[in-house]
Amino acid sequence: MLFKVFNSHANRIEIFELIRKEVAPTAPSRNDCFFAFASRADAVVAQSSWQSFGGLRLEQVQIQDDANVFLGDADLYTNAGTAGLWVRDAAYRFWLGRRSANPKMEYLVGGTVYFPNWESFPAV
Repeated sequence: MLFKVFNSHANRIEIFELIRKEVAPTAPSRNDCFFAFASRADAVVAQSSWQSFGGLRLEQVQIQDDANVFLGDADLYTNAGTAGLWVRDAAYRFWLGRRSANPKMEYLVGGTVYFPNWESFPAV
């Protein structure tokens, strides 16, 4: 299947997910998690690079003890390009916990997070 993916110019989302299943199968999927950051400054940097998604809000969170958490370097993801082998290399480095020359660390959180500043869900 990997041969087919790398030769069909699959996007990096699919390649990262395939590599995750191979080398870090218990880590949360980037496709189904909360993204969290160690500091508000780190979150603001991430938000600015994700502006094309629109409507992203920054909220303070507390990760609960039962959550599944993976710490990865978002720089490896965002600068992976689109060429299959480059993306594959970046995905392996990401899921093996390696760092780029300019790391931008993100927590992928699968499971429960708590929003301490919410008394109720904000209007969307």
